[in-house]
Amino acid sequence: MTTGCKVAPPKPPLVKTVAVLLFDNESNDLNAPDLLQGLVWGALKKSPYDVLDRNVVNEKLGKAGIVDGGQLPALDPAKLGKDLGVQALLYGSVESFAYTNIGFYLQRKVAVSLRLVDVTSGQTLWENEGTGVHREVHLNQKDAQDAFARGLATQAVDKIAKLPLQEEAEAATINGLSSLPGYHFAGFARTTETATGVQRGVRDVTNNVIQQK
Repeated sequence: MTTGCKVAPPKPPLVKTVAVLLFDNESNDLNAPDLLQGLVWGALKKSPYDVLDRNVVNEKLGKAGIVDGGQLPALDPAKLGKDLGVQALLYGSVESFAYTNIGFYLQRKVAVSLRLVDVTSGQTLWENEGTGVHREVHLNQKDAQDAFARGLATQAVDKIAKLPLQEEAEAATINGLSSLPGYHFAGFARTTETATGVQRGVRDVTNNVIQQK
């Protein structure tokens, strides 16, 4: 007679309707909060959670004079939840959004913290942090010089494409949401896949040019 280990069933969603609020920003990049809010919204859109359109959320917050995630602590979650017609609010904060490029050490890092709050009780139902990072360490001077040039080129491409640290931001989002009950990543609901593909293509071309020098 054989026995098998029981597999625990997946945890159900904590709530059904959720509003992803404006993100607070602890980084030096002014575009980071909007990017991360969009990615978290997009990742949850393809989940069992019923997520309110973020443009609707931002418009209603704007009418209340809230244009920055750092202002949200001044609002009562119960009233905000009622105004938005949702059961829970998802608060986010960009903890890190930065390039580090000194040749011998190259890093692209995004870190985000997330918190789901019940609008009835005001209690935190769930919270987690997620990080997306790419690092390179070079001991050879020639490799370090090439890495420095490549880092500058990639950062310039990111700026032109208006998709800074996109891959790292996506990874931070996926990792941050990974422990949310009832959640399973099924892609991002958004319209920037084509732009992302173009960006990656330009990166490949840029890297090839650098490597041929």
